[in-house]
This record gives sequence, structure tokens and C-alpha cells, in this order.
Amino acid sequence: MTRPHLLGQQAAVHLGFDFPGDQLLVDEFADRFVSGLATTRELSLEETRKVKAAIGRLHSLTSFPVTALQLATGVDEEQVAEVFVRINSEGEQLGQSDFILTLMSVFWDEGRAELEEFCREARKPSAGRPSPFNRFIGH
Repeated sequence: MTRPHLLGQQAAVHLGFDFPGDQLLVDEFADRFVSGLATTRELSLEETRKVKAAIGRLHSLTSFPVTALQLATGVDEEQVAEVFVRINSEGEQLGQSDFILTLMSVFWDEGRAELEEFCREARKPSAGRPSPFNRFIGH
């Protein structure tokens, strides 16, 4: 079930179940899963505990809030690139190359694709043909 909670231009989306007994269903599923797995091989108590814990963690993802930014349909590519740069500069620090690739994706997709191909080719030796690979640079 998806329910957006609008916060101005942003929407936090909650994905999950919100009814009593939900944990009971997760526990029942985990028990059935472990039982099914036990028909193919023997499980130690530690493995059983880890499987059930992993299923519990997986289920907890359904209550993780996801924030989405909704832009108006009339926004041009340059404004979208600006929003991308502003949002991403708040978290992990992006380098100049990240911004260049973003702008290339918006304004020159073929050039971005060629640059990505060049980078892939620079990592592997060529077989008797010119390539961007350089044996003197560590890879």
C-alpha cells in the first residue's frame, strides 16, 4: 500500500502494512521459510536465527520513509540539473566530474555515453588496436 504525505513539493511515501498482527504474519512467514529450507538441508540454530532476523530486517524496509521530489511538468532540463546538483551536494560530496556527467546527461547524452565507453576501455588492454588503455598507469 502506498500513501504519499505531501510536504510542499516533497512527498514522503510509506510502503507497508499497518494492521495489528503484522509481526505475527512476518513470524509465520519466517517459520514457513525456515521449514521449507530445512527440507533441503539441515540448519543450525544460529543459521535459523540469522534467517529469521534477515526476514525481519527485510520486512522493516516496508516502513522506511522514501522522500520524493516532484517537479512541475514545465521545468526545463537546466532546472532539473540544478535541482540534482543542489540535492546531491547536501549528502556525499560530489566532485566536479559528477556535475559534468549530470550536465552531459541532460544536454549531450551521446557524449556522456562515449565518455563512459572510453572509461571502460581504459581499464582493459587492447588486442593490437589503438585504445585508451595505458600500461604505465596502475589499474
